[in-house]
Amino acid sequence: MTTAFAKKLVKQHGLKTKLESTTDRRTVLEGADYVIVSIRVGGLEANVPDLMIPAKYGVKQGIGDTIGPGGVFYGLRHIPVLLDICHDMEDVCPEALLINYTNPMAMLCWAMNDYTRIKNVGLCHRVQGTAAELSRYIGASFNEVSYWVAGINHMVWILEFKWRGEDAYPLLREKFKDPKVYSKPDAH
Repeated sequence: MTTAFAKKLVKQHGLKTKLESTTDRRTVLEGADYVIVSIRVGGLEANVPDLMIPAKYGVKQGIGDTIGPGGVFYGLRHIPVLLDICHDMEDVCPEALLINYTNPMAMLCWAMNDYTRIKNVGLCHRVQGTAAELSRYIGASFNEVSYWVAGINHMVWILEFKWRGEDAYPLLREKFKDPKVYSKPDAH
């Protein structure tokens, strides 16, 4: 499905991109400089028990793929798969950097660092999420803002935040004077 979609995009935009697809992981890893992993072991349905079992016993949690019991269950499903990928990389492309875009990011990177020799870095969507949230604070559509950041994941500094090409920090500072702006139930 992913290959078909990618080929459609290549054709639609008239790109000269060469696409190859296989289910043989070792073949794909051969000669790789970078390996990007973004997976969901068991699909969305596997997450239901992660949330429902703790809830049944009164354990409330926020995001079930990162923290709390749900995050641990999620990690237990993903760690063996990531370690298998890393072990194949150790054989086929030991110098490649693995870029992990799968939660629970910290647990997975910890496991890879402890049980493999593969260099890795974990990424998450919090950079875009924070920029989108700041957009809501100032009443702007996300597609009207631009931002420049330093850092990754949950440790990001937004060095520049613009709305329609203008510095949005003065407006953001003004909005922050009202706690209702950033303490709404939908705010993270």
